[in-house]
Amino acid sequence: KSLEQHSYRLQATYELDSLNSFSFGTTAFYAPKQKGKYEVPTSIFNGNNQLDSSYVTRINRKDPVKSVSYNFLYERKLSEKQKLSFNSDFTNYHNAENQNIFTQFFLPQENPYRETRFLSDNQQGIKLFSAQADYVNETNGTIESGLKFGKVKAKSNLNFKDEIEGELVQNLNRTSEFLYDESIFAGYFSFAKEFGKWSLKAGVRGEYTELTGNSVTTSEINEQKYFKLFPTFYALYKYSDDNEIGFSYGKRISRPQYSRLNPFRSYYNNYSYFTGDPNLLPTITHNLNLLYTLKSKYNFDLFYRLEKNPSMEISYQDYETNNLVYQFTNIEKDYAFGLEFNTNLNFYDWWEAGLQAGFSYVEDQFQGVDGNFYKNGRPTYNGSVNNRFALNKKKDFNGEVNFYYNSSSVQGSFVFTSTTNLSLAIRKKVFKGKGEVFGIFSDIYRGQKQTVSTNYGNQSSSFRYYDDTQSFRIGFKYDFGNQKLENKSKENQTEEQKRL
Repeated sequence: KSLEQHSYRLQATYELDSLNSFSFGTTAFYAPKQKGKYEVPTSIFNGNNQLDSSYVTRINRKDPVKSVSYNFLYERKLSEKQKLSFNSDFTNYHNAENQNIFTQFFLPQENPYRETRFLSDNQQGIKLFSAQADYVNETNGTIESGLKFGKVKAKSNLNFKDEIEGELVQNLNRTSEFLYDESIFAGYFSFAKEFGKWSLKAGVRGEYTELTGNSVTTSEINEQKYFKLFPTFYALYKYSDDNEIGFSYGKRISRPQYSRLNPFRSYYNNYSYFTGDPNLLPTITHNLNLLYTLKSKYNFDLFYRLEKNPSMEISYQDYETNNLVYQFTNIEKDYAFGLEFNTNLNFYDWWEAGLQAGFSYVEDQFQGVDGNFYKNGRPTYNGSVNNRFALNKKKDFNGEVNFYYNSSSVQGSFVFTSTTNLSLAIRKKVFKGKGEVFGIFSDIYRGQKQTVSTNYGNQSSSFRYYDDTQSFRIGFKYDFGNQKLENKSKENQTEEQKRL
């Protein structure tokens, strides 16, 4: 595989006076040569676990991505403790997935008896716009409020062709068009204040959503209109200099990625494909956390999470068509509870480390293709160590050694085996700290390889997966301009951009 990416960022900030300022920025991302060549062997066994047949699929994929974003931010100080701001973002995104798939079919111990080839061209264009106004007042406690409007328009076209007697012929049964339109109106209010040893914050956010998904080819239209409230509450009690305890509750909404709403079939081979769901519902999540901090260093988080209608991928074998289907859809619910810990330690003046560990129980409940409900759950463990070393007295030449471990986990109908990752990095400051030369070696021994299995009801399948996360990078970066100028740009992604 080869990968070439280009990303550019241009930003301008201007202060009209001591009370007014604005900034404008644009970001362009272009990955013109994302290519992949894969060979995927598949074995099929009978009821006695004997090899019945097999096929080998060779996939040649090109996946260029183009994205341009513009953002504008205006701030006005109404007083020393009051501020009004307005920001807006616009993104134009385009992705083209072109696949050329060739498959050979075998009987045990024989040469291939059949060959097939098909091509698919999936073009997706998405336009995002959001505008938000925020007000902050810190006169007596902190009051925050705001309004937001978000707009999404997406269009996807899939052109599918089969090779028949050496000629490429369009397959109208697999060619399709999908349109998506979404508008979100939101408002929020929160209040925070300290009372002696107590710190309290409470707020509420309201969102009204209108959306339409139009599967043009099949004339299926999905319309949703809903209004929901999302309260939050946080309390912290500092009963001594070395001990703090807190509690928080939050309700939030997560909307699916735009590509997950697309009902097109993206084929991995002749008998396996992925499909989205235009009727996906948003996920509503309830989070409860009991927090404890010791000596401002050791942090413990006892948590419970409940997700209603979480959207995720499940798999099933369609025995009538002999297809293995991976579908992104809503399952009944997901819940988890557990304990997490993290701290930062300074072992020596030249060595510091961040430690993290967690234990939880995770369970997903979903409806199988047979109509019955199933539970898929297990205990999970994770941990990481991030070491940072100063390699000279000036501390402008540094090294990093990072390691993490994730135990076996579940997601929908899937069970994932454990993964590990070891990475190294070297960084050297140059040109009086304005520049940096670095080298990063990620996933050194390819510990990210996984086996993903499904086993429920009359369903049993598995595959091995590796996302090729091993890489070695050498780079140089340099900061131009006035280093003392305050950066007023909003660099975080909007909720709409996170769903690309």
